[in-house]
Amino acid sequence: GGPMRYGAPKYRLPDDVTTHDISFIEKLGVKIHTNTEVGKDVKFSDLQKKYDAVFIATGYPHTRGLTIPGIEHENVKMAMEFLAASTDYETGRGEMPAIEDDVVVIGSGNVAFDVARTLIRFQNEKYGKSSVKMLALENEEQIPADKEEVEEGGEEGIVFNLGYGPKQIVTDKNGKLIGVEACKCVRLFDEDHRFNPQLDEEAKICVQGKQVYLAIGQTSDLTFLPEELKDQVKIERGKIVVNKDNQVRGVPGLFAGGDIIRGMDIINGVADGHTAAVGIDKYLRAQKKK
Repeated sequence: GGPMRYGAPKYRLPDDVTTHDISFIEKLGVKIHTNTEVGKDVKFSDLQKKYDAVFIATGYPHTRGLTIPGIEHENVKMAMEFLAASTDYETGRGEMPAIEDDVVVIGSGNVAFDVARTLIRFQNEKYGKSSVKMLALENEEQIPADKEEVEEGGEEGIVFNLGYGPKQIVTDKNGKLIGVEACKCVRLFDEDHRFNPQLDEEAKICVQGKQVYLAIGQTSDLTFLPEELKDQVKIERGKIVVNKDNQVRGVPGLFAGGDIIRGMDIINGVADGHTAAVGIDKYLRAQKKK
């Protein structure tokens, strides 16, 4: 189920809805092997030998990191790990994550709002009040999150600090996290339209908080691919390159879809499943004729 299963907040996607869909898929005859790590519990090359076609839909499971002073502090948390722990708590599978009463969320995409709005709910439950600040490079017009996320997040109490880039995690003399120092962002993209933020070092603010949540994007994990296959698979900026049938270029019988080929987009990810199913069917029919 991916992040839809383990990372989507309850207010956005109730767990029983996903359970219903997965149950329907299983009733169609799909066998799901859980607690099985490809590359560790089973070799990817063995899957290729055993099956006529393989479809990769491993998504973007890891939170993208930052290289700023203090980022390794124990009270700097990663978005995806937090959302997974939050889902466990909301479904009765675990305890509430350790949250502070005053936090900063770095990022302004949909995942950042998932984190911020979940934190508000948990803070209200634990402390009876909330204090969540969002720090982002983008200004109000540039925020990548859906418009309704921004509107509803603001209504729920998110305090926005937009147009600023984080420079360092600030701690007191005892090492306790007390906030994030940030500089005004004067440019997001360079002359070649590449993402290359430029900050004004003279225009600084400090966004106070006892905890920082990093939600500036996700990255892929292709460690399950054997080295000999990595030489055949074309990868551009962490994404696998496929043809119109979602078949991996240069590797017969191997298909891919979702975030791993296009970045984070759940709607097109679902569409990729349909496209790949048709592509796999065409591929198997062609193999049968040989």
